[in-house]
Amino acid sequence: MTQVMEFLKRLIRVLKIIVGSLMSPRTIHDCLISKAMAFLKKIIGVPKIIVGMFFKISTKILLRVPFMSNFVCAGTTEREKEIEELKQDCDEIRKKFNAVGYVVERKWSSIVKDQAKVTLNPDTANPSLAVSPDGSQVRFKGEGSAEWPSVLSREGFTSGRHYWEVEVGEKGYWALGISKYLDEKIIPEKPEMGYWLLRRWKGNMYEAVSQSLVPLTLQHKLYKVGMILDYQKGELSFYNVYDGSTRYEIHTFNYKFTEVYPVFSPGSHDRGPLKITRFKSGDGNPKRQLY
Repeated sequence: MTQVMEFLKRLIRVLKIIVGSLMSPRTIHDCLISKAMAFLKKIIGVPKIIVGMFFKISTKILLRVPFMSNFVCAGTTEREKEIEELKQDCDEIRKKFNAVGYVVERKWSSIVKDQAKVTLNPDTANPSLAVSPDGSQVRFKGEGSAEWPSVLSREGFTSGRHYWEVEVGEKGYWALGISKYLDEKIIPEKPEMGYWLLRRWKGNMYEAVSQSLVPLTLQHKLYKVGMILDYQKGELSFYNVYDGSTRYEIHTFNYKFTEVYPVFSPGSHDRGPLKITRFKSGDGNPKRQLY
């Protein structure tokens, strides 16, 4: 707690630098960036999520500064160079503190507005799986030899944009994504074309799975997975829904899909459930509840 309070005090001092440096673009670049870099060197031990808050707040303040719009639109070679330098400095800082992949609020709002109703279809479930009566949860019963028993959703997609979320909790084995196969109740260990998945195994191993396996390194805990299928663009993207205001992009598949169905596997190593998130719209903001 002491470390966090010290960070907040330093954050306030840096924000004062921002507000007090509004004399010229050059002042911002030379004064703000140099002081910010010096400040950041002192907070190596501060949780990365708090560092991310620093960039988020600082960016909002800069964008509200009246002269910044004139500065950005001026179009002179010198100022364009200063803008590019500023971007490069910010990118360097973000990479240094593992903020790469952070999804800004504006982009996230455009994703979650395409919420899809996804319900598990027990008729497609492997016999070793138990599906809840309302079709919102699936778990391994404890008996069965398949490594990745699976179940599909009732809903299939052939067009449009569709977003859904699944809470995976502390489970060490699970697989989520889409499949074009309606009659298969087991996900192959090494799937061929027709599966597009994010998979966790052995507790801390993550991989993107299709006709090839791509190992993934996650910088943040993953308790809830968000998925957006853009059928027209041929994209399926996975997100770490870290909390109510912080999201990170994990991986994107690109393919010209045919009819596909959301697919779920809780694995066969524990009885913890996978839980589909139910969305409620109100006041223009998505509200989430677990079934």
